[in-house]
Amino acid sequence: MKKCFACLVGLVAFIVTSLHADIYHVSPNGGGKYPYRNWKDAAVTLQDAVDAAVKVGDDEAIVLVRKGVYKGTGVGPVVKIIRSLTLKSESADPADVIVDGEGKRRCILVTLEEKGAKVSFEGITIKNGFTDATNGYGAGIYIDHTKVNAGEVTIQRCVISDSSKTSP
Repeated sequence: MKKCFACLVGLVAFIVTSLHADIYHVSPNGGGKYPYRNWKDAAVTLQDAVDAAVKVGDDEAIVLVRKGVYKGTGVGPVVKIIRSLTLKSESADPADVIVDGEGKRRCILVTLEEKGAKVSFEGITIKNGFTDATNGYGAGIYIDHTKVNAGEVTIQRCVISDSSKTSP
């Protein structure tokens, strides 16, 4: 009974939040059709959905992520966040959404560019991040301390594991 009540409360909170925020969808099987506002048209990469939210300028944007493993390309992080948004798993189970740096790149870089910005991560796993001595710390998730004073970052029900930095 308590679990059912907790699920109901979570569902109501999600619906109320959804009424006030734009939702950008991410799914490994998405259609990749901007602006990614439903599962059929969902972005296939986290960065595409985050970029769409930033482009619109919605400070209460939610990037809702369907079950899957999300990897980056090139040498940059899997996802870079510069404005307010919430990145959350559709199921709220961290085992369902994995941000994987593959031991090649940082998983998440947060570098907030505006005063009062708020970023939230909910129900995701961040793993196999890598950074070298040149790029500093934060192989799994790096919160740029030179700009974070302008806002806040919240991490809830997430797992951060198996990330590393080489020695200088």
